[in-house]
Amino acid sequence: MKNYSLSDQGASIHSFTSQYHHGCACENLLLRHPSLCWFTSVNENFPQSVVLDMGQDIALDKIGFFLHGENNQNPKHITFHLGPTPDEAAMRLVVDSELEHRGGDFLYPVTETARYVKYTITDNYGGSGSYTTKLFLFGSAACSPE
Repeated sequence: MKNYSLSDQGASIHSFTSQYHHGCACENLLLRHPSLCWFTSVNENFPQSVVLDMGQDIALDKIGFFLHGENNQNPKHITFHLGPTPDEAAMRLVVDSELEHRGGDFLYPVTETARYVKYTITDNYGGSGSYTTKLFLFGSAACSPE
């Protein structure tokens, strides 16, 4: 099972709502480096989101994210939507979660096939902006219909 949120697995950023500055760019989510993160702009209100294109249809088994610490900018509530296109009307809500105030992995079982994933932070624990260190999109390449 591979993590299809990474650029070396074919993932790319389709769109995002904001980022704080280039050092906290949304593209950091595509890398394996554990000290890099996506930090949303402190000047923008929630919700804040990113849409990833996995480059192909992926049969997902587990999705989630990693937070490297515990602070007020930790996400407090998140959602994940999956779909065959980045069009919101084609996406389906698969995770809607209120989070513990902690760092570490947050993983959710899913049994969906999708090419696009929308990750949304709807609230944090205080302060301005929010961050995510890594996204996890575990699964395998979906079989094409013949």
